[in-house]
Amino acid sequence: MADGKEPDERAGQQGDLDQLLNAARDADGRTRVTFRDPIAGYGLPALQRIAPWMTDGTFKPGVRWFAVRVVVRIGEGYRDEAIAALRTAAKSAPDEQTREDAAAGLVGLGAVPPSDHRPSSPTGWRTAVTRTGGGRWPGFQTNEFGYVKGTCWRARDGSASLAPCSSP
Repeated sequence: MADGKEPDERAGQQGDLDQLLNAARDADGRTRVTFRDPIAGYGLPALQRIAPWMTDGTFKPGVRWFAVRVVVRIGEGYRDEAIAALRTAAKSAPDEQTREDAAAGLVGLGAVPPSDHRPSSPTGWRTAVTRTGGGRWPGFQTNEFGYVKGTCWRARDGSASLAPCSSP
């Protein structure tokens, strides 16, 4: 792993894992992501501790999504165990985004997601507007306003859509 220790060597350092998990759970979204690899470095002990986060409705969605990413990273070394955890989350996570993230994680690990929660695109993210959409189209639909933070809409007579917003 990143620090040169194998996961089994780190497994005895339960206190360190507890500290990392607590810090990640309590961190803001931008900071939380920095805990992914250190937690994943613990391998199976981390998987056993963080997998329940994906389906725990008491956690904020960002914490559940983080847990999916940690499990996917652990799956690089413990594929079968991670697939089992992601399969559970893809079926029973309390929110659609976590279920879709878990399904995308399964695809990323080379597994087939549950049939009722297949990602709607190869990358696992929803694609609401086709590549050719918007040219002669009269407007956007209500369901197409997700995943657009940092973008701006095209002008009524313009040809670009969802272009990155420029700083003033």
